Parts: sequence; structure tokens; C-alpha cells
Amino acid sequence: MTSDVTSETRREFEVKFLSAAESSFELEASPQIDRLLKIHEEIGGSGRGRRHNLEVLNKSAIVLTCAFWEAFVEDLAAEVLEHFAREASSAELLPLELRKSVAKELASAKHELSSWELAGDGWRAILRARAAKIKDGEDRTLSTPNSRNVETFFCNQAGISSLTSCWYWPKATVLKNRERLDEFVKLRNAIAHRGGPTDATVLKKDARDGLNLVNRLAKLSISYVNKKVADLVGVDLVPPPMKFPLI
Repeated sequence: MTSDVTSETRREFEVKFLSAAESSFELEASPQIDRLLKIHEEIGGSGRGRRHNLEVLNKSAIVLTCAFWEAFVEDLAAEVLEHFAREASSAELLPLELRKSVAKELASAKHELSSWELAGDGWRAILRARAAKIKDGEDRTLSTPNSRNVETFFCNQAGISSLTSCWYWPKATVLKNRERLDEFVKLRNAIAHRGGPTDATVLKKDARDGLNLVNRLAKLSISYVNKKVADLVGVDLVPPPMKFPLI
């Protein structure tokens, strides 16, 4: 939560609520990556020029950023499922893609009575179980968090389609930001599997730009998902900010 004085004549502070996924990303993940980049600066200084002996810090920051980005997407999907299980008055309010995904999952289950689990409020337990699998790491369907995989994962697991359609801001189109994320994840893969690209040095700027990008994509994704969820079940995933007078 954050607070701010918004008026001199009417002094008040605003409380901003964060989703669980956003809280984990902003308060736990980002500071760790910032610390890595700060160590880079403490050792190598902030002047211009490349520091090849510190490239390992840049690589580490990139790998961590991608890991935290993947965890954010998974956490947000699990949070949506738990919200649906808690707030939806009936299964008919769930997104069609989610209902289709659950039906497909049950149809492939070995237990002959699995389809009966949907009876009554059984669908709520199914959504909670799916959320738990995602959070516990049992669901590994999102192993490379590029734009296509993120969108597919979120549609299949949480029923929210076209997630990347909100990834834009002035002078940065959806297509451009998808390409930026894909290039960043591609760089992560090169580092993770081969120690880094063979034709270029991994710079601190690469790490910082990647972190700034996923931070922005995360905020846009939360706003998009929050609106979609509220439209479906009538309850926000993230409550709107509240203002209180200063005493």
C-alpha cells in the first residue's frame, strides 16, 4: 500500500491496494534485481564504458528477471482462479475458455466419476486445485515466458484471452512490446543454456531495460485482468484506491 497527500486545502492520503502477484513482484522480486545492478555499480562505478569482468552480474539479473516475470504471470493466473472460486455466483459466469479448459481436463482424467466433480459447487474446488498446482510449481506449462506463451497460458489456465492486447503506451505498440519481451526472453535462454550470446557482450543496460519492460507489462496486465474479472463476476480482483482525510 502507498499513501500520498493529494490536496493542500483538503489534506488526505490515498491507500493503493496491490494484488498478491503484484505485491510479490514489486516488493520481493524487483528489489533483488535492483540490488544485483547496484552491486555492479558499487564495484565498477557508474562511468561510461564496458566492464567485462562484471558481465556475470548482468547475466544473473536477466535470468532472475525472467524467472520473476514467469512467476508473476503464474501467480496472477492462480489469483484469478481463486477469485473466481470465491466470488462467482455460478459456474456460468466463468469465462468460456476456462470452462472449456476444465471440461477438457476432466474428460482426460482417468477416474470415471471425475465429470461429477462439477456438480453443485464442485467447480470451486476444481478451480482452487488448479490454482494450487500453479502456485506449487506442479503446472509447468509456462516454461518460456515470451509473449505468445504468456498469452496462451493465461487463456488456457485462467480463461482470460488476449492478455498482450493491453501492452502498449505512447510510442510503443503492442507488437513492439511483444517483440521486446521476446528478445529479452531469447537473451535469457542464451544465457541459461550457453552462458550467453557468442557475438555480443551482455550489458547492464540489457538487464535494466528488461526489468523496466516487465515491470511495465506487469502493471498493464493487472489492470487488464482486473477489468475482465470485474466484468465477469462483478467484484474487482484488486480493490480501487481509497482516500482518507488526514487527522
